[in-house]
Amino acid sequence: MRDINLEVYFWREAIADYIKENYTETFVQWYDFLFKELSGERKREFIFLLNAVFNRYISIGDLHKWFICFFDKEERTSESDLESLLVEFGLGNILYYKSTGGYEENRFVPTIFQEHLYKKFKGEFPVEEEQVEEFLIIYP
Repeated sequence: MRDINLEVYFWREAIADYIKENYTETFVQWYDFLFKELSGERKREFIFLLNAVFNRYISIGDLHKWFICFFDKEERTSESDLESLLVEFGLGNILYYKSTGGYEENRFVPTIFQEHLYKKFKGEFPVEEEQVEEFLIIYP
């Protein structure tokens, strides 16, 4: 940490790099265990969200629009509920930011293991990557 300046964003990046270098396999094993314990519908939600976060994460609002099309036709799931589901699945975290100027924000940040999870669970995707990309381009 002494090599990093006082800017907290650089600390976060350095810590994330350290975790990825030293603990990726441990975390991927945890995700594998989590996935095996999920019910069929929850597995589909996990895979859908992993694919969407990896391929085209822009905002919770956009992700929410895509999610309800497939999993919540009555639109009962709120954006906050979706954020909670993403955190529950380990696909991201809500980070609290406060600037020296007083600006505060709770921001969803996708997991640092996105690429590893995408490779690990790619065989579980019910559709091909190109089909998802086409859908996300057609319905941005």
